[in-house]
Amino acid sequence: MNSKIESLKSFVLGNIDSFVASGGGGHRTPKIEFDLYPEDYLRYADAAINLYLNDKTDDKTKGQHLATAISNINKALDCQIEMYLHAHNLRSLFKKRNLGIDKKLAFLAEAGIIRSRTLSHLNTARNKVEHEFTMPKFSLDEVEIYRDLVLTVTVVLQQQIAYLFSLGDVEMLICDSSDKEIGYFSIHYHTGKPIISARWRVNSVQESIDSDTNDIYEFAYFLKVMNLMRHFYNGIINSKNIKEELTA
Repeated sequence: MNSKIESLKSFVLGNIDSFVASGGGGHRTPKIEFDLYPEDYLRYADAAINLYLNDKTDDKTKGQHLATAISNINKALDCQIEMYLHAHNLRSLFKKRNLGIDKKLAFLAEAGIIRSRTLSHLNTARNKVEHEFTMPKFSLDEVEIYRDLVLTVTVVLQQQIAYLFSLGDVEMLICDSSDKEIGYFSIHYHTGKPIISARWRVNSVQESIDSDTNDIYEFAYFLKVMNLMRHFYNGIINSKNIKEELTA
């Protein structure tokens, strides 16, 4: 295992039961200005589904409505991912390395933002559309399930963008069994480079480690820990949940 990942994981697992939410701060992120947003594409998809439901002509024409719906659902997902990457100053990195949608989704899964099963469902649906040179054989139910799945991912990624404004930095106190403060843990997302910095101290022992995008999977792991700290800070999860996530 990567030494930085091992160091961060070991510290969090060894001390999470003593963490007490302390503080957090946000960052101004690059302004997102797209002509169309995920909500627009999902609205177009819904319009195509309605055309399908109301079309009394042949199956081929009805199938074209579903194909249009699927295309717009795909665009909604692509657009939301680009918005997420833009806000986190990662968009140029993925473009420079010529990393496509599969790699972007894999990064989000590595960072714990979407589940591996969700990733599998998304890839299955996308591949069925993109790699079969026939009219997609989706039922209406399948299209609507895909639409709802993409909507869920869209909401999650929008939450992640909002987190940059409110919890771009997360700080925890470390307390002993008598609630005496003996140290701290902090993790910060720096949008400039970007870098994720983790700092901690217990009694007189202090350490700091940074992760940048030279190792994208290391960076994703640091982002995963940061997201867990955000959820912990907000009371959404507890120390047991964090241990389960980091040892899965």
